Parts: sequence; C-alpha cells; structure tokens
Amino acid sequence: MIVPSINDPFVIQITPYLQKAFSSIGVGFSIVTKDPDDHRYDRLVVAFKKFYSGLILLGDAAYEATIRTLRTTDYPFVLLERPSKTLRLNTVSTDTLAGAQLVVTHLDKLGYKNIIIVADHRPSRSDTAAIEDIINVIGQRPGINRPVVVELDKHQAGDEIDSVQFEKYLRPPYRADVMIVMNASLVYPIMTLLRKKKLRVPQDIAVISMEEGTGFDLMFSPVTCLRKPLSGISTKVANMIWSEVKNSGKGKFKRQVNIAPELIVRNSCGTI
Repeated sequence: MIVPSINDPFVIQITPYLQKAFSSIGVGFSIVTKDPDDHRYDRLVVAFKKFYSGLILLGDAAYEATIRTLRTTDYPFVLLERPSKTLRLNTVSTDTLAGAQLVVTHLDKLGYKNIIIVADHRPSRSDTAAIEDIINVIGQRPGINRPVVVELDKHQAGDEIDSVQFEKYLRPPYRADVMIVMNASLVYPIMTLLRKKKLRVPQDIAVISMEEGTGFDLMFSPVTCLRKPLSGISTKVANMIWSEVKNSGKGKFKRQVNIAPELIVRNSCGTI
C-alpha cells in the first residue's frame, strides 16, 4: 500500500486490520510512503511490479498519471479512500455523503445554526467531495445557515495554527456555534488554540471531526467524530486486490464500494 504519509491517523488505525485481512488469505502486505518527487515516484511505481503482485493507493497517492500507468501495464491495483466518478476502477471508500448526513442531522438536533468547516489547504484535495457533501446536506436544513469554509495554510505536525484565518467567524456578526474539522490531524492544534483564547468546548463553541484520531476519547473535551469501518474496509480491499491479482489486472468487473461510517458522540459537541 502506497500512502501519502506514515503519520496519517487513518494509516495507523487501518494497518492492523489490513495485516490481518491479508494474512487470512496468505498474502504478504507492506506499506511504502509516496516519494515527494513526482517523476521519481512514477518511475518507482513501475519498478514495484518486480517486487509486488498488486498495489493499494491511498488518498493523494493516487495521481492521475499513476493510475494511467497502472492501467496501461495491467498492474493490479485498488484505490482506497479515493473514489472515481469518471473512470471504471476498483475503489473502496468511506461513504462521505452518509457521514455528512449523520453529522448534520446531529448538529441540527442540537440546534446549531452557524458552522465553520475547517480543512487543511493542499494542492490536491481528496476531501473536496466530502466538503461539498456537507454543504449540500446543510442546504437541505432550513434551520442551519450556509457554512463558512476555512482552508488553513499548510500545517505541519507540532505547528501552531494562525487564528487570523477564522478568528472573525468566532465573534459577531457570524459567531460560529460549531466547527466541523475535516482532518483529524487538525483537531489537536485547533483545540489548543481555542484553549489559549479561553474559548470553552463545547460551552462557547462545539467541535466535531470528520475523522477519528488517536486519543480523541482522552482529550479535554473528548471529541465527537466519525469512525470509519476499518474492519469492513480492510476485508473488501483484501478480497478486491486478490481478485485483481488472480486475473492479472484484467478483471472484467470493476467495483466501487462505499461503506457508511459510524458517529461517535462525545462531549465536544454538547448534548441535546
């Protein structure tokens, strides 16, 4: 499996499940981080065929050029958390629309009206569709105002977030009730920033994450989040890539599987 970063919480969480799924069918499994040099990365992908029977491309590791190369050479591959609307490819993803409906329904019950959607600014946005799903679902709720989307400047682990980008939305006239954080890696620095500004969670502003992060249940306040169905995703991926390997990458059927997440409600979003 090629991953954009080994520090991605999703990679850490799903790896044991994938290891177990592949072991059950007698297949070896390794993780490789994507080379930041695009040209070198494309050459490496082709070279992998000498060592690996198939590839799983996670998220932003699935470049269009890489996909074209793999299809041209009939290299068995599956895209993980990278749905494709234009090409017939094997993909396994979390159902972002189902997740958006779970989150927005919960926030609507709590009576929140002003929402900030916070995401990490990146040239390649794998969560663009998820943000659109949230906005569209909110549009169907007359009691909730149109959300504000804030893309934070490039953020590295351990860096503090510059509050200037969304500070104006924390006070009137907009005065956000809740933050929907798209990336688990942003939750810790955002919670730290809110604490420095003496904003209480959830009394002054609620926080909900579209991804589960390590230790979310131990934070103050424990973070409400969407939990991805790691076991189900791993089983689907393992069976799908093994089927492609047996068919030498020329399988007639391409499947796009979406699995709904689970909403884990904790203190950070308040109570009904």
